Amino acid sequence: MLTGSIPAKKINVLIIDDSALIRAILTEVINSFADLHVVGAASNPLQAREMIKTLNPDVLCWMSRCRRWTG
Repeated sequence: MLTGSIPAKKINVLIIDDSALIRAILTEVINSFADLHVVGAASNPLQAREMIKTLNPDVLCWMSRCRRWTG
């Protein structure tokens, strides 16, 4: 008989936003959940692309309207 529980895998999140303040707030809020973990935060889509390749996040938290990046 098993005693205890199997630890759940945390969901890895990559934040993408051009505002440093928003990235910091989102990181704090997301990390406050036991099953979520921010693996990185990018300030633009080009940086995010490289981080996605290396960090392999499960979820992207993406600001849909970055000031410098549209389309």
